[in-house]
Amino acid sequence: MIDILENSNNISQLKWIKISNDAAVKINELEPEEILEKTIYLNQDKVSDILNLIQITNGELFYGKGLELGAGAGLFSSAISKIENVNKIFSLEIIPNFVKLLQPKIIKKYGDKKKIIPTLGSFENLSYFEDNYFDFIFEYDAFHHANDLSKVLNECNRVLKKNGKIICIDRIQADRITNEMIIRKLKIKYSKEYFDFHCKDFVEGYTRQDNGEHEIRRSEWIFLFKKNNFRNIKITNYINYSIKAFVKLIISYLPDFILQKTRFKYLVGENILSYIDGFFRDNKSSNLGKFINLREKKFHKDLAVLICEK
Repeated sequence: MIDILENSNNISQLKWIKISNDAAVKINELEPEEILEKTIYLNQDKVSDILNLIQITNGELFYGKGLELGAGAGLFSSAISKIENVNKIFSLEIIPNFVKLLQPKIIKKYGDKKKIIPTLGSFENLSYFEDNYFDFIFEYDAFHHANDLSKVLNECNRVLKKNGKIICIDRIQADRITNEMIIRKLKIKYSKEYFDFHCKDFVEGYTRQDNGEHEIRRSEWIFLFKKNNFRNIKITNYINYSIKAFVKLIISYLPDFILQKTRFKYLVGENILSYIDGFFRDNKSSNLGKFINLREKKFHKDLAVLICEK
């Protein structure tokens, strides 16, 4: 393990980091499979399926030296380390006890220990790494926690080699989401059941905004990557199509004053034409940047994947 976190005392006192750091001590008492259940909602097989899925569409993504940002307990880094052409991957996470306690357990169980470097650090400061060092950067549901995403992307561009790729699987909201809906979604309060399940001490009135989250529109993601000198930016949506999902999409187009009075008041649907078009599209390289039907390969949620290169 390496520690590259600056101002660690101040950062560790941030409420959302302190809550997760304390929870990691309790989670550490569990078996590896249970740790994954509490931290990422995925298992080894599902993670491998996701990595294989996006490479069918995008070609080879993981080779040489890599960096995972917001790595959590380290499951994706572990899976990536098993890929033959990957030489080394830094598994960077800002929550100290995730790096010190949980990552060693997950890496031992699921990864190639010789290739993975658990790293305590912030993705807003990668000064430890020299320019043009990495062949790829990967993140899963981490960047929407960034307070300054442009700063993060600027650092990513600096440490990536020419033609190096950045792979983001994250919350990419439809452009049609309103500012009012964004505020409403960020004010969602976590339930006591959520805290109990994740072994966290309950905090009354704790919201998604308190948890360091942001909602970023599709066009805003693209703008920020272009601003920081990335190119060939493609967002591919992998969809769990069903009658229920289609009905919810239709409901999301109801006027907001009606939605607010229903249990669907937080619902935001994708562009309906792109969504329908995706139903007929299989996962192949010619459908890169479009909506794709997952068919029998289902996940716990739809996946939005942004991939580009320096």
